[in-house]
Amino acid sequence: MWFVGHGYSNVDSSLELGRSKPDKEVITKVSGPEVGYVTTPIVLVQCALVLLSQRANLPKGGVYTPGTVFGPTDLQQRLQDNGLSFEVNTTRAMH
Repeated sequence: MWFVGHGYSNVDSSLELGRSKPDKEVITKVSGPEVGYVTTPIVLVQCALVLLSQRANLPKGGVYTPGTVFGPTDLQQRLQDNGLSFEVNTTRAMH
């Protein structure tokens, strides 16, 4: 599965959301076992285990995006240990 993400090359630009357009594009390939019946349960169980085991390190209160919650955790490593792979194929500046 391929993902194309648009964002900011530095923190200062991201703080000006709405006043500046994203200036970076990243194309990533995620691969692993069959998506529906094999990968989905792996992802759900690993997310649940992260929430249970790393609760003290997670943000407090409010509503957060998955990237905010799981970004600073070991979720990516857990998924790789269970058969998923993540590969950044292209990173380029947007004009």
